[in-house]
Amino acid sequence: MINYNSPNYIPVKNYKDFEADVILYYNQYYASPQTTQNRRIMRNYQNNLNSIKQFNKNPFFNNKNIKFNFIYGYGQTYMIVQYADKSVSIFIKIDTHWCLQRHLQKVDCKELANILKEYAVKNYG
Repeated sequence: MINYNSPNYIPVKNYKDFEADVILYYNQYYASPQTTQNRRIMRNYQNNLNSIKQFNKNPFFNNKNIKFNFIYGYGQTYMIVQYADKSVSIFIKIDTHWCLQRHLQKVDCKELANILKEYAVKNYG
């Protein structure tokens, strides 16, 4: 009959073997603080790899037939997106988000420049 309440001792034949077993066990799992930190970093990296890839996905790559232009003003940043059908979207950056201001169908450069001047005068008069 097995007694589950009794402690499970490792049989020790002599002190020298016991000491060797303890040292081997300790050395197998012991690591310096730097090694432990590196193991944790790698473990966290491998566990979070999918979310890291999703977070680092750049929206400006692999967008065929779409051209992104940025205009950095004194107080406002603009993003002009040109699509394949010659339409243009104008975005402004508010805090960390791009907000759509206008979408124009087949606009030329002079008209776009006038629209941006309007925004500049409206915002910084």
